[in-house]
Amino acid sequence: MKRHSPAYDPSIKVYYSPLEAAIRWSNLYAFEHEILRKTGFRAHPDPQELPHWPALFLNLERIYDALHNGDLACGKHGFTLWQRAPINEPDLTIRHVDLKAWMIRFYPTQKPPFLFTALEQKMIEGINSESLKHAITENEALALRYEASRRDFNLLSKEHQALRNIHSDLIQRLNVGPPSARSDTTYLNIIGAMLSLMLSRSPAGTPYSAFKTQEAIIDALLAHHEHRLGISSRTLQAKFAAAKRSINRD
Repeated sequence: MKRHSPAYDPSIKVYYSPLEAAIRWSNLYAFEHEILRKTGFRAHPDPQELPHWPALFLNLERIYDALHNGDLACGKHGFTLWQRAPINEPDLTIRHVDLKAWMIRFYPTQKPPFLFTALEQKMIEGINSESLKHAITENEALALRYEASRRDFNLLSKEHQALRNIHSDLIQRLNVGPPSARSDTTYLNIIGAMLSLMLSRSPAGTPYSAFKTQEAIIDALLAHHEHRLGISSRTLQAKFAAAKRSINRD
């Protein structure tokens, strides 16, 4: 397949004088010969010489400002010699690539055709005052939301830390470890003594309780407290047996 070469653009050069660059930047290339003739080909004419093109002198002053302040490299006949241009140097030139890099940095919304391709120019077509205003408004709204979220996060973090402290304190209070052998014997003795008392009679022969057997006590406990931890027939049988052994131990 035959490939087509890009169309030749006579306005594009390897390097430019400051005035040539300003003419192209101002979209006045069609009048370049007339402008150069009226200015006597001087690099830095006076504004009064070309009153019909005020934008030309604005852009020319921008270029010279960059040259004098070292923002735009320059030289002679396309060779870069200085980072900061000597004042009133008559033969200054600026390389195409340096001019493009400078414009991208300092004038990013301006894309003159002699420096930027059609694709590069389309990259900023959607940028206008309304879209910028909308973007700024959205950015401010996001900033407010971020600040509110940050305050909420800090508050929740403090509350979370307070709850962690409470939880840690409760754990320390509850985490007393398994009962010691002495404590276990004490509980078994109490259970054994109460169980023996409930199934015993007074010296006069009167029952101390209405329960006649251990099974009746277990049934009553299950009827009233079966949902409690440890209240099951198997557990109660085992605990009561251990309690009897403990209370009957010499």
